[in-house]
Amino acid sequence: MFSRNRKASKTAYPKTKEINIIAKSTLIKGDIISDGYFRMDGCLEGQLQTQGSVIIGPDSTLKGVLKALNVAIEGSFYGQLNVDEMLTLKAKSTTSGDVIVGKLSIEQGAIFNANCITKVKKPKEKKEEKQEEKKEEKKEEKKVVVKKLKPQKPKQKKAEKVAVVNTEEEKKANVLIAKLSR
Repeated sequence: MFSRNRKASKTAYPKTKEINIIAKSTLIKGDIISDGYFRMDGCLEGQLQTQGSVIIGPDSTLKGVLKALNVAIEGSFYGQLNVDEMLTLKAKSTTSGDVIVGKLSIEQGAIFNANCITKVKKPKEKKEEKQEEKKEEKKEEKKVVVKKLKPQKPKQKKAEKVAVVNTEEEKKANVLIAKLSR
């Protein structure tokens, strides 16, 4: 309002995820796409797609397709379910259809009659491989041994420490040893 740069003032407020509630006596037929969170106590026949979490209440039913970050089911779900992170099935829930999840938690008493696939997160695997490679490199650096040679000239009074360098790795190790001994 008082700033000179009007474009900056329009984007000053961060986007927040809204909470959406589908009430107990509500029946929705169709598709819902949102970035917010959902609490369903009514019924939905269609598709629900959100970047947030979804809670399907104890007296609620969803028939169709559900795509969300996290899902907790206390009522009934029939159809295709795609959960990026965690699917929690409460004790009195019923789930059937095709399910793709990151993690799955099923309480005792829940009915789970579905084809289930758990996702494998690839970025973490790549990070773990890089960490393992770094550990192996450190082990190889530790394996390099600096050899002490006897003086070649009999006239010298003190023995000198001379390192034999054969490979690039040994050169790097000798440089590290020289820095550490300072």
